[in-house]
Amino acid sequence: MAKKKPEDIKPVEPVDQLDKEANGIIDDDIETGEVPFSDGDQEEEQLCFVKFIGTNSDELNEYEFYFTQSIADVWGDNYNYLPAGLCNNITPFTDTYDKIVKCKLPFKLNLVQNNTQFSMQDCHDGCCALAWEDTSDYETYPEYRLVLDFGDSYDLVDNKMSMKGVIFDL
Repeated sequence: MAKKKPEDIKPVEPVDQLDKEANGIIDDDIETGEVPFSDGDQEEEQLCFVKFIGTNSDELNEYEFYFTQSIADVWGDNYNYLPAGLCNNITPFTDTYDKIVKCKLPFKLNLVQNNTQFSMQDCHDGCCALAWEDTSDYETYPEYRLVLDFGDSYDLVDNKMSMKGVIFDL
């Protein structure tokens, strides 16, 4: 497979063009490096899992993004096993998520449940990301690398996807 160039992914607006205020981020936060985390508000949908479905005939990678309104309650079989990559088919219990959004991406994601270093519990604790853009096939490092964390709000995931030129909507 030929190496992809980041410009082939067609990123959209740079970070400073996003509506930071809508996401609770103000310029002072960015200067100090303090970006607010979700407080676990029960009414806000938060990302709790990402599942790879497969690569389609258009060579787009299909994923399911699981969201919940009760982030503290998300759990599944083998979530505490280390490393998560040794367990098969890790997913959250069906009663711990509320919505699944399907999305097609022109790039691959590395998923925490496939890694050989961390457990799903580590991801819940903020030790590692839930999913991140795989850059192993790129000739140069991208200007913006997609990183999705456990507990990211739906709107934040949507904004991060738009920075990569991906439409993320129901």
